[in-house]
Amino acid sequence: MDRPLTGEPLAVDVMNTVWLQHDGAHDALATVAGLGEWLIERGLSRRIPTERMRVALVETRAVLRDVVEDEPGAEHRLNQVLARGAISRELRDGQVRQIVTVDPAWAVAWEAADDYLRLRESAADGIRCCEQPACVLYFYDPSGRRRWCSMAGCGNRAKAQRHYAKQRA
Repeated sequence: MDRPLTGEPLAVDVMNTVWLQHDGAHDALATVAGLGEWLIERGLSRRIPTERMRVALVETRAVLRDVVEDEPGAEHRLNQVLARGAISRELRDGQVRQIVTVDPAWAVAWEAADDYLRLRESAADGIRCCEQPACVLYFYDPSGRRRWCSMAGCGNRAKAQRHYAKQRA
């Protein structure tokens, strides 16, 4: 799968499973096979992709995008996703183990929603949409200085557009 802007935190990467390219819109989660590729790409290959998991991730992706865009009711919908699981910590044989207890189909979606909360705690406005109008990608920048998902792509396009506008004026 050739997606732009990989390497973002899990919550942001789920949001970026929809992207635009010169040949149109793409959705990594459109099929169970696409979900399987995405899981491998994320290092989550131990998870078995299913249609229920795909639907859960697509729903969570929409919720996360709506929360970032401050859509009405989005926080409530995020809390509904988070209600599907919990983290339990226990000490066993001297090791601290973290056990996520959720409906297996919602495990990755729940982890993405939980990751969103972690990112928000570290930088409340750190997840933002790219400022390039034709871009649908999000990025995480705790400094708050970044404007584009990629300087090489959207940043250069924005600068070129400003340059051409000045030349025409």
